Amino acid sequence: MQSTVQLPSDMYTAVWQQAKAQRISVDALVTQWIAKHLQPIKAVGKVDSFEQEIAAFEQMMPMLLQQYPDKYVAIYQRQLIASGDEKLPLLHQVRKEHGYVRCYIEKVTPEYPQTARVPSMRIVNA
Repeated sequence: MQSTVQLPSDMYTAVWQQAKAQRISVDALVTQWIAKHLQPIKAVGKVDSFEQEIAAFEQMMPMLLQQYPDKYVAIYQRQLIASGDEKLPLLHQVRKEHGYVRCYIEKVTPEYPQTARVPSMRIVNA
């Protein structure tokens, strides 16, 4: 599969100059950079795996309320894999220990929000 990415002209010029200096094509330079800097996302199986993580969180709620009140928890493959006081540091911990897996992170409260969650992917410059 091929995709087109639009770059600002000054960025394209820098990429083009670097590719020329290395005597490779712009496509090859960009492909090499992405391969070097972008960590692959591990496959998690079925498309509905995220809903399974939410369902596992809801099933564990009585235990979570007793053991992890007002903490954030991470659920992966229907198992509690980590907990913490803040969401973003918890996500970083999960990624460090398990890679870029799709997990469900939620705060354990009696007023558990009944909101729609949409999983997404974010590419970050390394």
